Amino acid sequence: MSHKPYPSETQDRFIVRFPDGMRDRIAEEAKANGRSMNAEIVQRLEMTLGMTTRPNVPNISGDIPFYMAQDIAMLAEDTGVSFREMLSRIFIAGIHKDAPQVLYVSITPGVTAEEVRKALEATRDIARPDAALVFEPLAKKP
Repeated sequence: MSHKPYPSETQDRFIVRFPDGMRDRIAEEAKANGRSMNAEIVQRLEMTLGMTTRPNVPNISGDIPFYMAQDIAMLAEDTGVSFREMLSRIFIAGIHKDAPQVLYVSITPGVTAEEVRKALEATRDIARPDAALVFEPLAKKP
């Protein structure tokens, strides 16, 4: 009795020879990012090559992070404009004097709520009261 092949069994494969030490470096980065080595390699190739399944995302070759390019492409598609037009709109909105301020906060595992509160208090002199907060939990480094 044969089983239905898993998607990974039908995908293209390619054997790569790594220089000394590179496999260990990839393994460390994959672990830190919560990915398998294969997923880490594919993610980095996508970022470098600007590959995407969305046809209207240009090959940006790392000028914009891949995930941001995908989001911009989705916004462009939803509003019926080109990728470049949407990128221009986002840029212009961001530099406008009335643009919302975004405070980006990366939080590593083990940081307490009190530490986050103190860090936010330290931004009082530089962040506007109506600033949006974006929190990103980071994977713990080994």
